[in-house]
This record gives sequence, C-alpha cells and structure tokens, in this order.
Amino acid sequence: MTAVTEAPSQMTTQFYDDWLPSATRIAAREHHNSTIYDRDDIQQAIWEHVIKNWKHYAAIEDPKFVEIYMTKAAKSFAANERVEHMYATGSFIYTPKIVAGFLESCAWAPLEEVPDIDARVDLQEAFALLRKSSPKQAAAVFKRYGMGESESLSSAESSNLSFGIEAICHRLNSGLRLQAESIDLAISKES
Repeated sequence: MTAVTEAPSQMTTQFYDDWLPSATRIAAREHHNSTIYDRDDIQQAIWEHVIKNWKHYAAIEDPKFVEIYMTKAAKSFAANERVEHMYATGSFIYTPKIVAGFLESCAWAPLEEVPDIDARVDLQEAFALLRKSSPKQAAAVFKRYGMGESESLSSAESSNLSFGIEAICHRLNSGLRLQAESIDLAISKES
C-alpha cells in the first residue's frame, strides 16, 4: 500500500525558489517598459495570485501550466493597471465590450442601483446624440439594453445594434465632452 502525500496548505519556500526565475522573466516580459507600474509590481501580483490560488498551483502536474497561469496573472495585472491609469487620467478608452457592459448595468437601471454614475452620464449624452443622428441604431440599442429583448432582435436590428454601440464608443472616445467643458470654462472666465 502506497501512502498518498498531501500537498502543503501554503506555498512552500521550495516552490518560490524553483519558480522565482520564471516569475522574474514573466514580469520583465509583460512590463513593456511601462511608466505606470514597475516590474516588481508585476512580480508581486504573480506571487499574490499563486498564494491566493495555492491549492490549484499545488495540484498542477505539468510545470508548463504553472508558467501559463503565472503569465495570465501578470497580463491581468498589467491590463487592470493600464485601464485604471487611463480612467484616472481621463484617457480611458471605451471598447464595444465595455460600452455593452455599461449599457447593461448603468444606462437604464434605477439611479440608486447604478454602479458607475460617470459612465451613466457619459452614456446618456452619447445615447442622446445617437437618437438624433441614427434613430434606428438608437432604437436597437434601447430595445436590447433598455428593454432587455436580446432574443427578439431582427437581423437588421442586430446590425443597427452593433453600429449603434460602435457609434457610442466613438462618441465616448472622441473627447468632445472634455473639449466642450474646457470651452465652457474658457467662456466663463472671459465673462
């Protein structure tokens, strides 16, 4: 009868020592000379991921998967840091996926349930312009996200929905709102 050895309940020093060169290499590779975060930040994010998911790491039999999961942790950290930085500096880039998520959670939800008021205000402005410029696209966007009727969209409505989300992205990413605010400030200072 062979004894079954149980994996340690916490990350071991041996694991750390064995995988430190890989974590260092992954952090360097994923850093891309960023000015937002340091390589050490990425490496710390990798080790935090390992510690939080230790049981999963301890059960891995093929070492290549350790490196794959460490790489995913590094990429996730770097992406989140870039998005947070863009959002904090006002250079946040809206993607169709992000816009769809905000339309789902913010645009027509009761105000007290809205997770991101800024996103709602931005969406309302962009949607109002879409209603003026492309009513069919706006109707498709409202039908899908305002009324929640994703299954009943015709192919024309699905196409209009896609174009509508792209138009909202373009509007949100255009910076026109920021330009309008700076013009308003300049005019108010002149008065």
